[in-house]
Amino acid sequence: MQTQITLQALLQCGAIIMAIFGSYKVIMEIVKAITDRHDKEKEWTKTKEDLEKGRQEIIKRYDAKLAEMEEKIDENHCDTEAKIQELRSEMLILTKCMSAVLDGLKQLNCNGTVSEAKKNLDEFLMSRAYDM
Repeated sequence: MQTQITLQALLQCGAIIMAIFGSYKVIMEIVKAITDRHDKEKEWTKTKEDLEKGRQEIIKRYDAKLAEMEEKIDENHCDTEAKIQELRSEMLILTKCMSAVLDGLKQLNCNGTVSEAKKNLDEFLMSRAYDM
């Protein structure tokens, strides 16, 4: 038995080979697109993880700075309260001294403005006593 190869059979074989090659090329393009998409998703996932790590680091640094500032505020508040108490003590001593000086001057008969100053000081001290 002899088989004859005709032009039409050759053309049909060529068309089948071209169809197989075309299908292979399309399948390879689809595989490449899927692989590229997968790589981009992995890259995006890595980027998201890096961003989250960066965000967490920023939050940690912020919390540390906030705690440091709160500690400084507390220290300054204690220092300020101590300084206020110290100033009040000094003002009390100075006021007592001023009252004593005015009393002494009044006893020495320096009555002019000394009597008025003593009266103003006593009125001021009385008004402060009622305010407390």
